[in-house]
Amino acid sequence: MNRLFFYLVGMLNYADQGEGEVLVFLHGFCSDMRIWEDFIVPFTEEYRVICLDLPGCGSSPVMTPSLVEWATACWETLRIIGVHKCHLIGHSMGGYVALAMMDAAPEKVVSFISFHSSPLTDNEERKSNRFKQISFIDKYGPKMLVSQIVPALFHSDFEEDKIMPAVSIAEEQSGRGLQAALEAMAKRADRRNLLFSTKMPILFVSGAYDAILPIEEQTEFAASCQNAQIVILENSGHMAMLEEKIKAQEHIERFLANQR
Repeated sequence: MNRLFFYLVGMLNYADQGEGEVLVFLHGFCSDMRIWEDFIVPFTEEYRVICLDLPGCGSSPVMTPSLVEWATACWETLRIIGVHKCHLIGHSMGGYVALAMMDAAPEKVVSFISFHSSPLTDNEERKSNRFKQISFIDKYGPKMLVSQIVPALFHSDFEEDKIMPAVSIAEEQSGRGLQAALEAMAKRADRRNLLFSTKMPILFVSGAYDAILPIEEQTEFAASCQNAQIVILENSGHMAMLEEKIKAQEHIERFLANQR
């Protein structure tokens, strides 16, 4: 992927390819924009595709652990590079950021693809676990944490060697960046009302073996929206961009085509 690096105040690191309507891809926790490298290839033929390194991830600077502030940084980066309207595709934590972006500027969002993500806030147990993980990083370092987290995101039958690219990306993340992300996720708002009240087109991409997001819950979210559909990938856990890349691409391509 041709990657352009900028280190100006208020800007995040990004990659920008193709021409046309804008698709913005936001990665999940323990990752950065490289997770999308192969996945976005067919989309660059018809769209302008932008992938962002979220704050503290990849080559973007660490910021205050607030998804609201992260959303502001995303919009500011997009404004500087001439993007004023886009389709948002957010994987897991990236979906949380996308919802914060929608909350801040709904007029700028054409459609939203919730890629293994949720509008819910953390329950008390999950919040507690995130702060335990922050302490774990202080004690043992980030690599030990991500070595436990990342493999568990995949369907147990997925080939181990195909998990390694995600593990490698995760191991390159900084401890401070991971800690900021954990705190930001723990503090995030419940955005069900935002999601359920909007009339914009929404696609939920879910995995039948996702250990984090139950299918029943995802189906209820889709049914509660005014203009949503759900796709359940039968051989995926939480990482369909790697586990069932082609099927996920096809579903997203059809969804986007219907918005034209």
